[in-house]
Amino acid sequence: SATWDTAAFNFLCYLFDRPSSFEELYCVTFQLLDRIWVESKATYFQFKHVLIATRQRITEALEQRPVSLEQLYELSFLSDLNISNFLADPSSTPTPAAAAAAAASSATSSVATAITA
Repeated sequence: SATWDTAAFNFLCYLFDRPSSFEELYCVTFQLLDRIWVESKATYFQFKHVLIATRQRITEALEQRPVSLEQLYELSFLSDLNISNFLADPSSTPTPAAAAAAAASSATSSVATAITA
């Protein structure tokens, strides 16, 4: 079946044969997330984009059918990231001050609606 012949499933089969493999996979993934976060100079407003980029990168590495965690690490972490493709335009991401102002405006309009109702 095509469902059982996916890159992720084949890699999971490999992981079950190794003790502490899920911990190692977590570490590889977290190191990649950290690398993307640092190299992109992302703000906390862009964390969602960093998570998406990390998932994309791991998926791309799994599609190359690595046969070990070391190979997954090499495929996902050591190659160039091309950060500009991962994150949205920084000008479209609100600054903390703009986000606070929007939240305050929303709260004010909610209170005004409650008072008039």
